[in-house]
Amino acid sequence: MNNSLMWFQRAIWLGVFINMLFAIPALVAPELLNPMLGLPMQAFYPWLNNAGILLISVSLFYIPAGINPTRWFIYS
Repeated sequence: MNNSLMWFQRAIWLGVFINMLFAIPALVAPELLNPMLGLPMQAFYPWLNNAGILLISVSLFYIPAGINPTRWFIYS
């Protein structure tokens, strides 16, 4: 594997990690995430939960490219 593919894989895994840093708190503890983002407190957090679900699903599509970018070139 050449050097550029190795850095591409690292960038993919870094992106997945950063997405999960936002997505998991958006699903599990939106009341803690809202003040950090400067959003008003609400009784129900549908948009923050939807953003968390969307980030998790997008990150799932990144994972094959992070494992083997030459095999899963469509995701890459």
